[in-house]
Amino acid sequence: MKVGKKQHQDKKTRVCPYLDSQLYESIRLLAFSCRESEAKMALEMIKSCLASEHWVAMIQDKYGVKKDSPDRVINTRVDGRPALIRMNP
Repeated sequence: MKVGKKQHQDKKTRVCPYLDSQLYESIRLLAFSCRESEAKMALEMIKSCLASEHWVAMIQDKYGVKKDSPDRVINTRVDGRPALIRMNP
């Protein structure tokens, strides 16, 4: 009998955006000044954006997500951790 692997709650999913040279250089310089890797710096930036109510609203407005759309999301906390949830489930 084969036992399945345990599910990890902190399972990671790889996302690899292609960056133009100017954006990459900016992240590289910031990471270098902070003595961190480019990947860690990019992750920190993503986390900061997603935790920002202003940024989440701005990006949805930019892409035309209506304020009353069931797809609109807002920032909240779930179990003490920042999370995004749908406004109108």
